[in-house]
Amino acid sequence: MATIAFPNDSSVVKLPSGVTYSYSYFPAKSNHSTILFIHGFPSSSYDWRHQIAYFSSLGYGVLAPDLLGYGETDKPASVSDYRGKKMAAELNELLEHVKLEKVHGVAHDWGSFLLSRLATYYPERLLSSSFLATAYREPGKSMNVDPVNVITKQKLGYEMYGYWKFFEREDAAQVVKDHIESFLSILYPADSSIWREHLAPIGAIEAFAKSNKLAKRGEYISEDELATHRKIMKDDYGPGMNWYKCAMQNLNLKDEEGVPLDPNLAMPVLMIVAKGDPLSNEIAINGMRAYAANLKVVGFECGHWVQIEKKDEVNAALEDLFRTVG
Repeated sequence: MATIAFPNDSSVVKLPSGVTYSYSYFPAKSNHSTILFIHGFPSSSYDWRHQIAYFSSLGYGVLAPDLLGYGETDKPASVSDYRGKKMAAELNELLEHVKLEKVHGVAHDWGSFLLSRLATYYPERLLSSSFLATAYREPGKSMNVDPVNVITKQKLGYEMYGYWKFFEREDAAQVVKDHIESFLSILYPADSSIWREHLAPIGAIEAFAKSNKLAKRGEYISEDELATHRKIMKDDYGPGMNWYKCAMQNLNLKDEEGVPLDPNLAMPVLMIVAKGDPLSNEIAINGMRAYAANLKVVGFECGHWVQIEKKDEVNAALEDLFRTVG
């Protein structure tokens, strides 16, 4: 079965764990290494289209799965299925399936959390780790957005994770589906600063969606690209919201608490900061220095979708890392 995003270079596999994943794979040429691209919410491997085209043309191998809840990959209803430890094991099985021993891990948004867990449980798999927009998250850390929202409201003037409270609700996916045009317009805005008012604060994204207002779409995503996104997602964002629910229920903590897990990143690490992203957590980004001895931080003037909005700059930063590591 082919995927919508990359119909000529995609496959679907049932892993030994019993979970089905869709993925796109471009084998490496000559002595080039392979890159594992890990997308975030609410997305798919299609988010990496500019990176896949660029790096595969240079001879790098590329593996870009649709993560759990997306594309043709399974979409389990059980929130506990979206635990980091479980999904990292599934990525490890996928690497085994395509016979890849080591890869450069590159992740965005929620993908950064999954790359963090791949580094926790399978560090030997990673030649390097690159985190885009969202920072590395060390294991054994509880998730409680309420105090974060209080602090960011005081310091920034808006609750940074207020939208999590909406995505946690059982009716959130239906609200989004009923007002999909409005939701997508706020998802890919021309001016990312509007997230401070219409996405991040508690109740903001629901209010904006239900108003049926349309934010100006960013030039970084065309009408055709947005149409492809909708075909992949089928206007159903419920399975992807399970990542939020799992985190807010601290189901990951149950896997990690009391277990001697090494939080340190031994491999070279790149953090690409989206300077105009209202969801960018400066404290978390700065906190990476405690865990990554070989850390490089670069930043670009753009919103959350840095790999799309600043595709050439991101590609250059990644290529520089890959050349250095080998």
